[in-house]
Amino acid sequence: TMERQMDQLVTLVNDLIDVSRITRGKLQLRLTPCRFADIVRSATEASLPGITDAGHEFEVSVPDKEIHLQADPHRLAQVISNLLNNAAKYTPRGGTIRLAAEVEHDSLAVRVEDTGKGIPSGMLDRIFEMFAQIDSPSDHGGLGIGLTLVKSLVLMHAGSVRAESAGPGKGSTFHLRLPIIASALTQAPSHSTTGNGHHGSVKRVLIVDDNTDAAEVLAMAVSLMGHKVATAENGQVALDLAPDFRPDVVFMDLGMPVMDGWEAAKKMRAQPGNESIRLVALTGWGQDGDRARTRAAGFDQHLVKPADPEALRRVLLESAS
Repeated sequence: TMERQMDQLVTLVNDLIDVSRITRGKLQLRLTPCRFADIVRSATEASLPGITDAGHEFEVSVPDKEIHLQADPHRLAQVISNLLNNAAKYTPRGGTIRLAAEVEHDSLAVRVEDTGKGIPSGMLDRIFEMFAQIDSPSDHGGLGIGLTLVKSLVLMHAGSVRAESAGPGKGSTFHLRLPIIASALTQAPSHSTTGNGHHGSVKRVLIVDDNTDAAEVLAMAVSLMGHKVATAENGQVALDLAPDFRPDVVFMDLGMPVMDGWEAAKKMRAQPGNESIRLVALTGWGQDGDRARTRAAGFDQHLVKPADPEALRRVLLESAS
């Protein structure tokens, strides 16, 4: 209908605006403790008309117990709604769309499954890129913006998202993983917590990057994981901050004005009491020569931007051992 097409056009324009704001560091999350059930309700209300219009069956399976997230409820509902809309769009009429969620340790695993056209294996890694489209003779046109927005918003929530498909005609599954508020887990402590208490210990994390928007997004992600964070816009500011802040972990960009990451790493490592700091290069440069140079400067690890939240978690976990 004309009304439905107008709604789709408005959604497309809004998604484009949101992606543009994210790439310029202008979109800010309004984080608040919220219930996952409310987010699901909001997302399904937005997507259900399109699902039923296409004659699809819709199944929802979420835990009965309350799950609390530290999140922007509007943006997370937008993520799930975009995935549901995508599933409805790429599933031939009369298919099945499923939304499922379960708690796994300290995170929430969410799945959106469909019985649709599937994704070729070569596209699985590229499906979240701006304007990525699956080559198809069918009439399912589009700019491929919704999934780019999904990934950006999930990363801003310190989560991860990936696509899975057995191939063309075999349907698709999108897996989301989001951190749960720690207090909501006290009823059921994780079995993987080690006896020395390091598993969940709070780290002091210093983020050094002259791109203040990038530093703020990373700081938000690390603080959502339960750690204390400080930011610095170059190596000199980081050196000035370190004695008072006493960081356990430092994520440092390399190419910065005033003092670059290599020089700052050498000087920070030489400061009294900093022998055990974990220095992590976080940069757009990932060639072998770059990695050798960071090792020589005293970095413990070299991560390439954009950092995967799971990699950040591992670094913060390993820094305790």
